[in-house]
Amino acid sequence: GGMAGDDFTMTGTFAFTNGHYDITGIVVLILDEDKISIAGLATSGWQPVGTVRTITKSEGNTVYTIDDEPALDVVIKYMGVNKNIDEWKEVIVNVGSEFPMQIQREGTEPVIRAPLFANKNDRSLVCAGSVPQGSKIRFSLAPDFNVIEKVVDECEEVKKNELPKADALIMFSCKARHLSLGPMVSDEIDQVKNVWDAPLAGFFSYGEMGKSTKGKHEFHNNTCSLVGLSEK
Repeated sequence: GGMAGDDFTMTGTFAFTNGHYDITGIVVLILDEDKISIAGLATSGWQPVGTVRTITKSEGNTVYTIDDEPALDVVIKYMGVNKNIDEWKEVIVNVGSEFPMQIQREGTEPVIRAPLFANKNDRSLVCAGSVPQGSKIRFSLAPDFNVIEKVVDECEEVKKNELPKADALIMFSCKARHLSLGPMVSDEIDQVKNVWDAPLAGFFSYGEMGKSTKGKHEFHNNTCSLVGLSEK
């Protein structure tokens, strides 16, 4: 699934259905697996770049230091941010969408965490998801067509191994992908749809729930989460 968004206005989100909306609600679709085959995938396509770094101080989704340096200073130094830091909101949202952090894990795919806000006083970063202290991270390479190719390749694997035929697709794609891929995001949506050549519905989200190719169901940032449905 995916979390509700508000087009990056950061003023408040709503879940809605059948004429009702709620700021703390959840919309759920319940399916009978005796009648419907279901396969899912959460994939980002991001390529890691640079050395492995350590989150040396964090709490929840706030990262204070990376390799014992203020987290904001690390981003400014290594990501080539040269804008006036007084524009920090726009700077960090763009950096988070183009160079998100990848939390490294053994035996499974990295999980993506994107910085959303910066605190100029303590030089910390607030991410769109928890970042445990002690985590090993790598930053991501700026996106190009290879990002889409990797996403499509992983969808092809799901089609081959789990769901050869789909009657419908549901996609929850991160709003940050819209920022980072720009017009290419339409290509990504079309190419994923064409893997199964099935009707597709979905929305841009503020965080995605899904299963990576080697992992369990968990919370992702800057990721495309897809569910395929096939009537038995």
